[in-house]
Amino acid sequence: ISFEITVTVDKCMEERSFTISPLGIKDKLTVTISTNCECQCNDPVDNYHSHCEGRGSIKCGICRCNESYVGQFCNCNIGNKDEHSLRASCQRQNGTECEGRGDCVCGRCQCHATEEGSFYHGDYCECDDEHCEKFQNKLCAGNGDCNCGKCKCHPGYEGTACQCPVSEEGCRTANNTVCYGRGSCTCNHCECKEGYQRPHCQYCLGCPEPCQIKLSCIECLGFDSGPLKKNCNTVCSKSISFVLVEKFSLHTKECQQKDSQGCWIKFKLEQLVGKDNYKAEILNKR
Repeated sequence: ISFEITVTVDKCMEERSFTISPLGIKDKLTVTISTNCECQCNDPVDNYHSHCEGRGSIKCGICRCNESYVGQFCNCNIGNKDEHSLRASCQRQNGTECEGRGDCVCGRCQCHATEEGSFYHGDYCECDDEHCEKFQNKLCAGNGDCNCGKCKCHPGYEGTACQCPVSEEGCRTANNTVCYGRGSCTCNHCECKEGYQRPHCQYCLGCPEPCQIKLSCIECLGFDSGPLKKNCNTVCSKSISFVLVEKFSLHTKECQQKDSQGCWIKFKLEQLVGKDNYKAEILNKR
């Protein structure tokens, strides 16, 4: 656990001490502070001192930069910008400068080292490679590399912590598809699209009733009539393959709907691989 504490002194005072003791932690830290209100320095007169890159003078050991320059050694040329806007470019969403993990130098973050000895990185020092998900107490399960808080898995592994060998065996369906084309296989399990249910994304709870939403397509495909008659091939042919039959052979729910002319149409739909892909049998009489 790291604590960052800022102490501000607004007037001269004698030496004082205070103790930091976080609740629930036995460790204590005593801090003693004092103020130096007078600077005992013999400052050089040079306004273009080499210590300040020839761009400022030294006041009590600190560079006081000439116009258009800022930085510890006046090493930043800010041009027509002010120092505030330059520092703002080191803040992400108006947050802490360099996330408190680096120094803003010439409008860019120079990141500090982490406690483990590597370095923070990213435009705002927002990333480190030490705090990723663990599996069995191993960072990225020992099967990947930690990059900015996320595991980048080695070939042959997947999962948020690289804990799973790549396999689709548990996602294979009876017709040898992967999750019926309505989900992705992650860690040998189907991650289904919205509404579709595990284990294999075969059925959808809460999806619109296909008997109703496909009625206009069935009418135009089977009987060349209805609101989609003029663009039936464009709208319907890609999602429905159909045959006209005298008797159903599909073992799915029978749909019975009234078409645009008030006639009853009977048909059956079987959802194939994918989200909007159907096989239809339409009774040739209505």
